[in-house]
Amino acid sequence: MSEYQHLLETYKMESEHPYNDGWSQLHYKEQYENLLKLGEKEFTTKMTKRKIEELENKMSALTIELNDLKSKLLDTD
Repeated sequence: MSEYQHLLETYKMESEHPYNDGWSQLHYKEQYENLLKLGEKEFTTKMTKRKIEELENKMSALTIELNDLKSKLLDTD
């Protein structure tokens, strides 16, 4: 099951869950409808772009940290 289908199923279930208050049910119903409007292809594209951006940010942070450690190592020599 794709992430999109899983979210759709979760939002639908939560929007109909009798233990959720009316506000929560409405929130999940809106999320469900927005996800349906977005569509699986667009959702997957957005999620993939977001994951790529997160990885690029992590790589950048690690590169900075690596360069700092190399600099400290050179300073101790």
